Amino acid sequence: MYNTPIPILQEKYRSFQSCIRFYEIFHVGFISFLCLQLVAFLLFFSYFSQSLMAACGLALFFLTLFSYFVLLFFFQAKKPQQFSSLQNQLLSFLAQDDAFSRSQILEEFTHFLASEEPVFYKSSIPIPALAPILQKFNIWMHWKHFHQMKELLLEQSIQELNSLVKKTPTNLEVHGKLAETYTKLCKLYLPPKNLSWVSPEYVGPHLKGMFQIYSQKAVEEFKILEDLSSQDPWALAGLAEIYRLQEKAEEEISQCEKLLELTPDNSDLLLQLGILYFQKGHASKGLKIYELLQRDSSTKAEQLIQYYS
Repeated sequence: MYNTPIPILQEKYRSFQSCIRFYEIFHVGFISFLCLQLVAFLLFFSYFSQSLMAACGLALFFLTLFSYFVLLFFFQAKKPQQFSSLQNQLLSFLAQDDAFSRSQILEEFTHFLASEEPVFYKSSIPIPALAPILQKFNIWMHWKHFHQMKELLLEQSIQELNSLVKKTPTNLEVHGKLAETYTKLCKLYLPPKNLSWVSPEYVGPHLKGMFQIYSQKAVEEFKILEDLSSQDPWALAGLAEIYRLQEKAEEEISQCEKLLELTPDNSDLLLQLGILYFQKGHASKGLKIYELLQRDSSTKAEQLIQYYS
């Protein structure tokens, strides 16, 4: 398996930064120029109304506005090509038939982007009162760029792994990696918890629909692993996690119960299962879990009993 040197990831990240900073300069530059024109027109309105300057000023404003939208549509069409080119550069020094390593480098860069994203949004202006506002502005301006790049990388990683599945349909390692990648991709469509502002698009039909599609793909892969290796706790835990993300509590309970049979001393799992029992009205089962936790972890037992009602 290929392990990507950090300098390569940093170099590609700098290229990605340069690309999205260009869009920031484009938007801010045009919007600032349009606002400046409006302010100038309002300030000198009395003078403009007595000459042809008013007509020229309005003509310049609408020409600037028209140019902005024309260029905006052009750059919007060009952006996917730029992101795709960056992805191809990342894969350029790997052999076409080395699908597992290609998948690995794509996911490493996805993880690198995710770790750098909160840092990217931080304001460099040393004014505490303005920092939160500027940070939210940065998120509003660039969250979709990060989202689209990570989405592209993970989708390509899935394509690479699917090519391996066709060659070795019962390879547990490949199916495990594919299930893990589908899980990462479906989480991409959930509202992030580490940002100070979250786009309303995360509760819109498109991102919700994409989450449902890829979470179901993850379920299918984990079920394949469960069928091929019924004693694999990792597959059961993965299924339980997906059902939790899908808010399917009864299915999550079923998977946790199976997992508990394989790892009966797992206090974290006992706590999770006990909480689910109480939330779904299975109080007697929840209290049995509470008794088990009291013997091993009084802290977790106290945490669990808070969910009893």
